[in-house]
Amino acid sequence: MSEVRIPRSLAALFPGTPTRLSASGTTVEEVIADLDAQVPGLRNRVLDAGPSIRTHINVFVAGERATLATPVPPNATVHIIPAVSGGEDRFISPGTPEAQPDWSRRAPAGAARPGDRAVDDPRALQILSTEHWSLLSARSLAYNEAFARGGMFLALLSATLVALGLISTGTGFSDGFLLVALLVLGLDLFVGFATLGRIAAVSTEDILYLQGMNRIRHAYFETVPGLERYFITSGYDDVRSVLVTYGPVSPSALRNVAHGLTTMPGMIAVICSALVGVLAAIATLLLEHDEGSAAVLGTIAFAVTFLVETVIQIRIVISFQRSIRAVFPAPPPS
Repeated sequence: MSEVRIPRSLAALFPGTPTRLSASGTTVEEVIADLDAQVPGLRNRVLDAGPSIRTHINVFVAGERATLATPVPPNATVHIIPAVSGGEDRFISPGTPEAQPDWSRRAPAGAARPGDRAVDDPRALQILSTEHWSLLSARSLAYNEAFARGGMFLALLSATLVALGLISTGTGFSDGFLLVALLVLGLDLFVGFATLGRIAAVSTEDILYLQGMNRIRHAYFETVPGLERYFITSGYDDVRSVLVTYGPVSPSALRNVAHGLTTMPGMIAVICSALVGVLAAIATLLLEHDEGSAAVLGTIAFAVTFLVETVIQIRIVISFQRSIRAVFPAPPPS
């Protein structure tokens, strides 16, 4: 009899099936056939119509990758593991020198040490890869929501401007028209600020997802030492290592502010500031009917609102960076 370890994702398809089963057989094909007798339908999840092992499944016997014809010694351990895109084709058995990282060369404070290495567990790769894909899915949902919110706001604003243009052709720029414009654009401004707040929150969520992915990537580096040179992304979760995913981090505060204006939150902030300026100008026209004063007050309102929004966003970023530094250490100097 051999001990067969199957992934939780596969066991979940057959309620009540444990992740460790005993099966008999002298080859991998016979072992899988015995498993199918115990758990009907499992064979079709592992093998295709060939029959051969499916392309997204790896089978290992005593730590070595196997085919259907591979002999299975008595009391051997057989692992059925989903393939991970970008991973190495071999299975490195825990405890071998190749599986041990060089702790003198890297690993920041707080990293796992010999004797506390969860990555040595054969199930670790599956668990980490599943979490990695979950974070990727969460990032995708966050991006979709950010763009959907931004598109909804711009569509509403465009429809409002078209409607106001049609109304102005019939009523002219009378006090009644200005009052309608004040109310409708005020609604647009509310939607704009709500959109800006949600997009800023989504940006923070995205950074947290990136931080989690960097930590999982570090676990990959611990599992297979020397793998770092094949990655263009970092395996550390400090501020700089996380933000470098968006591009090179500039030491210049002015360049960072200029870059912020090209982002979705930056553009929405400019539009909201312009709406505040327009509303201030309309209110001035209703009260004083002075176009010069309306233009001046509208410009001042735009500048002040934009400055306040910029300061708020900078404070949010600084506060977020401090919170990361307080919890997660920076990587050691190279």
